[in-house]
Amino acid sequence: MLGVLINILSIIVGGVLGKFIGGFFSEKVRTLVFQSLALAIIVLGIVMSYDGLKAMEASQIGAYATVILVIVLVLGVILGHLLKLEESFDSFARFLEKTFIKDKSHKDENIEQVSFVEALIQSTIILSVGAMAIVGSMQSGIGDTTIIDLKSALDFPTAFFLAATMGWGVVFSSIPTFIYQGLLALLGIAISAYLSPAMLAGFNACGGVMILGIGINMLGIKEINVLSMLPSFLIIPLVAMFFGA
Repeated sequence: MLGVLINILSIIVGGVLGKFIGGFFSEKVRTLVFQSLALAIIVLGIVMSYDGLKAMEASQIGAYATVILVIVLVLGVILGHLLKLEESFDSFARFLEKTFIKDKSHKDENIEQVSFVEALIQSTIILSVGAMAIVGSMQSGIGDTTIIDLKSALDFPTAFFLAATMGWGVVFSSIPTFIYQGLLALLGIAISAYLSPAMLAGFNACGGVMILGIGINMLGIKEINVLSMLPSFLIIPLVAMFFGA
């Protein structure tokens, strides 16, 4: 849970600083910052997957670890596609936008309030809807803060530059983001007692692949549907139990 609190603090501090001094940074600087973060995320994804595979090999799963990781990811993607996870998240985001974000061309005495709501909704979606928020928050509850710490490092400049152009709504997006990620962390705490070392290793291996996909998406190399991989986390415990791990 501490990892989630640090993540929320990074959003608040980044947003406040961005509100006051963010306008001094050019678009080129922003691009360079995000490219650097994307490369760091790719490296972390590779390291996480490797460490997770090694830990799986050290368990009862043994030499089958790599093959199992591939099978789990494939089955997870198929299940995620059948459940239409990506489409559901997109529809939810569009619903929020349609519900709360008004037509900018319509100017009235409440225009400042509308602008605040728009910033609140958009930044909440950017900061809390995604595989990194889900995986990082749950693993934070389990006791592994690697991903949520990386998300904090990413959210700080994101909130900084968003607040530079969108205002205080970005800072207040920390409230719904905290509720969302806090609930996921509590879920992680609730199930942590039932997870074996092999299951945790599998989570790390799958999570590493997803983090790698996020980094590739950030660089614009190829659009990877990371959200559809999330059901892999439901399959890993079943596979571990099958091997008695």
